[in-house]
Amino acid sequence: MTLLSVAVAAAVPIALYDLESNDGGFIESGETGQWAWGAVTNGPGSSYDGANAWSTGLTRNYLNETTDYVEVPVPDLSTADRPMFSFRHWYDIAVGDNAWVEIDSGNGWAVATPLYGYPFTSGWSGASGGWQVAVFDLSDEGAAPRVRLAFATDTTGVAAGWTVDNVAFHDGDVAPPQITDLIALADTDDLEGPYAVERSEEHTSELQSQFRISYAVF
Repeated sequence: MTLLSVAVAAAVPIALYDLESNDGGFIESGETGQWAWGAVTNGPGSSYDGANAWSTGLTRNYLNETTDYVEVPVPDLSTADRPMFSFRHWYDIAVGDNAWVEIDSGNGWAVATPLYGYPFTSGWSGASGGWQVAVFDLSDEGAAPRVRLAFATDTTGVAAGWTVDNVAFHDGDVAPPQITDLIALADTDDLEGPYAVERSEEHTSELQSQFRISYAVF
């Protein structure tokens, strides 16, 4: 039996958009206007922790051959030591269609890469397999960057789309540690040990390296 505990340095909330009572002031733009806020009846069937969210397919599958955006209001980040942007999302995106995040720090819109990266070079595509968390480090983006969610589709294939909820800005690292290659103990006849336990971790920052991993093997 392996027990795993993780302690992470706390982060301070700057702005939180739970998107239940209102649309958060997000601004939709693009070719077809398919980003919309409201009750999610398609795709995951609800928001992350309620009924309402922003989605490219609230009640039906998304549209072909279009690129659409929704811009997130960014609070003043001038006093933040380590500003971070995060959200929960669920997606079902057909092959050839993609979702990603863009940031404009004053030099035009550019693709932003989340901590631990996208599953594909073009962004998020395919199926998320449930709700996931995405975290972006804004430390190098200045005190007043612009942030938007981008969704682009080709001429073939549609699916339930991209649904986003619980959008937040924090001062401090909110990214969970990513632990990979956890190797199970081999089944042997050795009743005395010692028994080696191996694991590898990825840290995205100095703050994130301040976590403790403890385990016990029985």
